Amino acid sequence: MRRVCSEGLAVLLVCALAGGAAAQTVREWLRDPNLRVYSVIFAIVIGRDSSLQSFRVAKVTDPKSGSTRAVPVDVPDEYLKAARRKVEAKGYQPKFKDGEPVEFFTYVFYLPSQPAIVITDLDKPLDNQP
Repeated sequence: MRRVCSEGLAVLLVCALAGGAAAQTVREWLRDPNLRVYSVIFAIVIGRDSSLQSFRVAKVTDPKSGSTRAVPVDVPDEYLKAARRKVEAKGYQPKFKDGEPVEFFTYVFYLPSQPAIVITDLDKPLDNQP
């Protein structure tokens, strides 16, 4: 609970100092060693008709750890729904092997204090994620 509160406080403080976070990129304020951010790796399959056939969390990692080892982080449904919408909007093309659509992987960032925001570009402000 303390970590979540301190993350939320850090985000609010950064937003206040940056005038709504418009001036600061995500990369800049993620330098705070107490702020947790995770990479969520999704396994997806795009069908022949370019629709999303399969969407699942393959692994969650902690990029600040320097390891690609999975970490036990529960990603909330709110975030998963937002991430799925981003994947569908991106318009990925299907990947094929032997004529059949196959699973491939993509990742985005997850900030526990902001579960509705899917971070795809660290060089843009939090409130301006594509």
